[in-house]
Amino acid sequence: RMPWTELRTGDPAGSVGLGHLEPNMAVVAYAWTTLESPAGGPATLFCGSDDSIKVWLNGRLVHDHLVDRGMAFDQD
Repeated sequence: RMPWTELRTGDPAGSVGLGHLEPNMAVVAYAWTTLESPAGGPATLFCGSDDSIKVWLNGRLVHDHLVDRGMAFDQD
């Protein structure tokens, strides 16, 4: 078990590598961010993952993709 740790990405696209975790095979990582839209209205969120991904919005599961794949941007 690991404590929560703040990790900021230097990647303009927002990618966060998890190779610094030990162990770093067969692990789960959680990420959290805040998105704000002053105008409101509909929006589309694109995401990518190295294997499976789940996305919650305001506490509601909005995306669940069980998959075995390498990371690429905008896969989902």
